Amino acid sequence: MDRLDPREHRRSFLIGAIGGVVALMLALPIGDALGVGDAATGHYAIVTYAAIPIAVIAALASRAWLGLAGLLAGFALAGAVAGIFAGLGSSGDLLTDVIAAALIVLVSMGAVGIPAYALTILVVRLVTRLRSTDDSAGATAG
Repeated sequence: MDRLDPREHRRSFLIGAIGGVVALMLALPIGDALGVGDAATGHYAIVTYAAIPIAVIAALASRAWLGLAGLLAGFALAGAVAGIFAGLGSSGDLLTDVIAAALIVLVSMGAVGIPAYALTILVVRLVTRLRSTDDSAGATAG
């Protein structure tokens, strides 16, 4: 954990991007099945709550604070993909749609993804510290 491996941060980016795209693709069918809101507002709750397990998995894969930037970039990429293919902003201008969709998804998924990522990293670091303390205590006692 002391040495930073660039591949670990790429993992959180890929997890954020793929998880965000999957969450966006499945939000409408899941929302319809659960009877949650309409396509304009209610399905964003599903996408927002999907960010929690995505952030936890990304934090476990990265195990570093720098991976949070990769996760957020992945969420923004997922929003940009949604803007390209679904016209999430629907302004008529592709660039405006891509930027608006990226920001919408980044803010909604980042709002719950950042605390989930931070809490997971803190727990991982605490467990790692406790394990190293237990290992060193066992080595001196034996």
